[in-house]
Amino acid sequence: MVNLIVIHFQPIEYYPPTHNFLKYVDERNDLSVTVLTTKNGKGIQPYTYKNVHVERLSHVDGKTSRFARLFSIIRFNLLAVFMVLRKSFDCLYFYETWSVFPALIAKTVASKDKRFYAHFHEYTSNVQLNSNETFIFRQLYRVEKKLMPTMNWVSHTNMHRMELYKIDVPNLRLESCKIQPNYPPLEWQSNITPTDIANNDPLKLVYVGSLSSQNMYFEEVVTWVESHNGSISLDLYSINLNKDVQSFLEKHKIQHTQVKSKVLYDDLPHVLSKYDIGLVIYNGGNLNYVYNAPNKLFEYHICGLDIWFSSDLKTSFNYKTTDTYPKIVDVDFKDLLSFDYKTALNREHLQLKIHKYTSEQVYSVIVDDFTNESTHPQL
Repeated sequence: MVNLIVIHFQPIEYYPPTHNFLKYVDERNDLSVTVLTTKNGKGIQPYTYKNVHVERLSHVDGKTSRFARLFSIIRFNLLAVFMVLRKSFDCLYFYETWSVFPALIAKTVASKDKRFYAHFHEYTSNVQLNSNETFIFRQLYRVEKKLMPTMNWVSHTNMHRMELYKIDVPNLRLESCKIQPNYPPLEWQSNITPTDIANNDPLKLVYVGSLSSQNMYFEEVVTWVESHNGSISLDLYSINLNKDVQSFLEKHKIQHTQVKSKVLYDDLPHVLSKYDIGLVIYNGGNLNYVYNAPNKLFEYHICGLDIWFSSDLKTSFNYKTTDTYPKIVDVDFKDLLSFDYKTALNREHLQLKIHKYTSEQVYSVIVDDFTNESTHPQL
């Protein structure tokens, strides 16, 4: 039995890929897993698992004061360090910069046979680091850069982000660098009936995820949908609706775009099956978005939806599909008036093909690394 500690400072309810990973390891009988995370502040039902033990050590809410958030960060780190030092483990797996401090302490005092893993949901460029991030985050990032060359495993969600990260941390061990995409579980794939969506009235668009006018083409998309006077509809599912989005919807006479109630992540396949098109509308405001193939792209696909993704997202072009369906099509959301959506919808002479973008094939690799001691050099 391998004892695994997972450190995830941000609430796991905000990160579907982490939930999918924990569901996968929950079914393994060769792992004993403890997760150190925080309580979510958005009213989402906390995730529970049969065998994975989750400790929520603090409460993180973006609406609290700066002092309260600082207290939560300090509390989490102190409790996480205490638990890591007290609990025996074989592997420690932490997510993102916010979780690095307990990993550093554990790495400092642990014996050489302990194995350390890191994964990053996002890529933080030096420009973002210096302009947007807090003082605490910048200090933790300095710790991260020193720690990464000693890790057994360092993963990003795609090769483009990893290549950028290797420039930022040039002394990374190449054999430790891994790619871990954000795929959904195989159970999401349903029996999809071949259909022609070109004549659907209304054509049903859906967006799932955080919403903002600052880093997305939200206003452009809503304006375009409304211009079709009901022949196209858009439903929005979000646990993080920024004030600028709410203000825009209230200011304009929006009739065919609706903000829907919150949906549990595991219920999304049933919800998404009712729609025709899934939207990915990030703009190219920073490198994290430019080099992005988000989890929603693969979630839409496995549920049988065509996908319209922003042409700003260079990494998403790797998945562009027009010779089978569901199609994955790039769209210039800055110029929707020129978008020939009827052509994008056309499935004439195309075969149905759901690609094998599943979390099981991704997480089996790292879990095999956890459990196969013969593959681990002492660092």
